[in-house]
Amino acid sequence: QYFEYGTLIPLEEVESIMREHSENPMELKKVLARQIVRELCSEDQVGSAEDHFVATVQNKEAGDDAKTIEVAASLLGTDIVDLIAEHELAESKSQARRLVEQSAVHLGDETVHLLSKFDIDEEMTLRVGKRRYIKLSRKQ
Repeated sequence: QYFEYGTLIPLEEVESIMREHSENPMELKKVLARQIVRELCSEDQVGSAEDHFVATVQNKEAGDDAKTIEVAASLLGTDIVDLIAEHELAESKSQARRLVEQSAVHLGDETVHLLSKFDIDEEMTLRVGKRRYIKLSRKQ
């Protein structure tokens, strides 16, 4: 349906694409996304949009647009809930605490637990929920 109304692809070709990708819905969505980006933006942006999707959604990496925050040494070893709330990755400290309790907060590859203190190596990524990222670095 989205192919028919959201793209300029002829109906016969849409039916062919649907048959070809009927086994893998994710691949069908990627074909649709490529076509929409191609029609609305440019051919040059198709590859970069797909790379961004694969990196951020499928591989759960921070995108190039994730902001970097320098954390002062005095904040290291404190509760991560404060950091999450302070940088608006959650609406409140209560929501930040709930996200930590639900194992939805990750520092690097490790899941953050309630009352765990955080420390930062060179540069680490803090992921809150599925797609909110910030990069943390130690302030010199």
